[in-house]
Amino acid sequence: MARQVLIIHGWSDTSKSFRSLAGFLSNHGYEPKVLWLGDYISKDDDVRVEDVAKRMGEVIDGMIASGDLG
Repeated sequence: MARQVLIIHGWSDTSKSFRSLAGFLSNHGYEPKVLWLGDYISKDDDVRVEDVAKRMGEVIDGMIASGDLG
């Protein structure tokens, strides 16, 4: 079984920017998993790091519960 790697894009970025990384990892024996919280390019918003961290925890818990992330 391939080792899983969780890819999390940064602030003010999109998941599209990591497609080539996911392909590279896949071609080298890894199973990339993308943590998608949304694609939003802006630094002018009311979203706090604490908000993102809370949502990230919820999404990861959901991925583990569904068996998508081990």
